[in-house]
Amino acid sequence: MLAIVVVSPITAAEAQPPARPEARAVRVADGAIRVDGTLDEAIWSTAAPVTDFIQAEPDEGAQPTDRMEVRFVYDASALYVGARMFSAAPVQAPLSRRDDSGLAESLQIELDTYLDRRTAYMFGVTAAGVRLDHFHARDDERNRDLEYNPVWQARTVRTDEGWTAELWLPFSQLRFNARDEQVFGLNIKRDIPAQNEENVWSLVRRTESGWASRFGDLRGLDSIEPRLRLELLPYVSGSARVTGDRDPNHPFDDGKNLAGRAGADVKYGVGSNLTLDVAFNPDFGQIEADPAEVNLTVFETIFSERRPFFLEGNDVLTAGTGNYYYSRRIGARPTGPAEGDYVDRPDTATILAAAKLTGRLSSDTSVGLLAAITDAESARTSTDGVLGRTQVVPRSGWGVARIIQQVGDQGSTVGGHLTILHRGMAADDPLASVLSRNAVTAGADTRIRFADQGYEASFNVGFTHVDGEADAITGFQQRNSHLFQRIDLPVPLLDVSRRALDGG
Repeated sequence: MLAIVVVSPITAAEAQPPARPEARAVRVADGAIRVDGTLDEAIWSTAAPVTDFIQAEPDEGAQPTDRMEVRFVYDASALYVGARMFSAAPVQAPLSRRDDSGLAESLQIELDTYLDRRTAYMFGVTAAGVRLDHFHARDDERNRDLEYNPVWQARTVRTDEGWTAELWLPFSQLRFNARDEQVFGLNIKRDIPAQNEENVWSLVRRTESGWASRFGDLRGLDSIEPRLRLELLPYVSGSARVTGDRDPNHPFDDGKNLAGRAGADVKYGVGSNLTLDVAFNPDFGQIEADPAEVNLTVFETIFSERRPFFLEGNDVLTAGTGNYYYSRRIGARPTGPAEGDYVDRPDTATILAAAKLTGRLSSDTSVGLLAAITDAESARTSTDGVLGRTQVVPRSGWGVARIIQQVGDQGSTVGGHLTILHRGMAADDPLASVLSRNAVTAGADTRIRFADQGYEASFNVGFTHVDGEADAITGFQQRNSHLFQRIDLPVPLLDVSRRALDGG
């Protein structure tokens, strides 16, 4: 059993927070805005602009060097942002990859769509037209989920006075609770690297912490109805690994090594705030490769999740659970032993089907449910010319459940999680001697804010349980994470007859 309590100050500001700034969005007819970055529609000149910006860097609290105007309009399907950035100096706008502003000047729109003063979505664009987006799962500007990649558009145009930008943010990509009048938390930020300057609408001072809790409000979003959110992404893929100087005795390398697969991903919006994802043999072939890393520690390397199916709602499933849930284990490379003169081992375990339901209810309850089934996999072997197959992973079922409830008016939360893994192995299965049969973790956590959000106390408690055959559990006891066989222990902990192991 493991319990951790942390109390930390959030801000050194005065007890009574200042009044929140407000911006208003104007409703327009459907199709009235064409997203081209020019701001030539008449409605842009009539919508009230946001102009009261302030420096965050380098001279906190000073007036910006160059002025800026940001306007908000919306129709039945999307929120539009029109921004005009004035600049006396040439605009710095080199090209870069998505989510990398590099040294380019940029505009960022932060939206707390649930108005929970805790989470926020960021949509931004550089002067070169490169889109930026990420998600803040916690009330911390530095906590960023860069794998958040919704479907939206942005266009920019450079002018003699500076540059302009238009953003199209469809409501189908935003999660919010149904209300007659929507109020989104809002912040606006402009980065000017050439002047090392950062201007914001709602300032979070250097002596303060928090992020979404200090946003202003975007009002005027009346009668927004949930949009149908349905995405179907079937795929057919093929691959080849051409070997120029292959071993002629290798029975599993014909020089071409052709392979193919097919599957589909389906995403459906359940109301305005829940999303159901279903995947059949999902395609992970186009994700970026992991960076090379040499691990000399006793701890497992935790790589970031890059697979699209697992990224949706991953912030709910991982928030507060520490290392209890690590999605990269689902469908990972099989680790079961296989021996022979030549061994052709599968790179991944096939995910036969997976489903996930994530979102936030109107009761301020965030939910995340995931279930997946991975298939049994075998390695092809060749010993003295005799071909064979060795199973390296059994068919397995995976489950994750996570609930976070917001309580009080200061953004305090209480959460709980449960993870389950079951491998279908008989007692005499060779894999049963190296792999656990069942693995279960459960835990609870809370973040309590008090003193007008001046302090935050965090608490975590959890336990783990694995069981299986005695040989497999003995292996767990001898791994670097336990080392129960150490000779310096006053009381020997290694028990080769154990069939279960509990911890926290």
